[in-house]
Amino acid sequence: MENDKKECRAYFLERSVYKKLFAKIQEKYAGIGHFGGTFLLDDLTKEEKEQLGGFLQKDFSGQKNVRVTAKQMEKALQSSRFCNFTWEEILELYTGRALLVKKEEKQKEEQQRESWFQNIQLQLKNPDFRNWISEVLQNRKESYLFLLQQYKENKKDRPGSRNAGSVRKKRIACCFCCESHRKSTLF
Repeated sequence: MENDKKECRAYFLERSVYKKLFAKIQEKYAGIGHFGGTFLLDDLTKEEKEQLGGFLQKDFSGQKNVRVTAKQMEKALQSSRFCNFTWEEILELYTGRALLVKKEEKQKEEQQRESWFQNIQLQLKNPDFRNWISEVLQNRKESYLFLLQQYKENKKDRPGSRNAGSVRKKRIACCFCCESHRKSTLF
């Protein structure tokens, strides 16, 4: 089975048309959550049309834009040497990662963001500061956008950079200090 996986992956990686087709499929899969629909491929080279036509047993040579349906692909797959695989499995072999639906991606991003904020709170020594961050996150007060900005900037930082995190904590502390100062002068 492992040899079959390697052979399948190699077959699709060796043919440039599948990079284009699989990008379209992944995009649609992310939106609808399953393999289906029609995929429009623009500006394929003659060689790419031949590659795709060979697998699907169809002549695309006279077409400028090529439309491929999931049904055509399923039919071709069932009569190919890769009939033991689904298109989802082939896409995962091709990309080396699991297919995600946009809803799942959004949930994963939210979990990472929550984890980052929890980690910041655990590292804080000042209980007032911890409470302030907790309140801002729960009630989405005016400093919430600032905290989100810090999170997004943190994602851009290199994974091994420790200095960036401490700078970020200092910025958050400054925001806390300024908001506390405004409250104390207003009341």
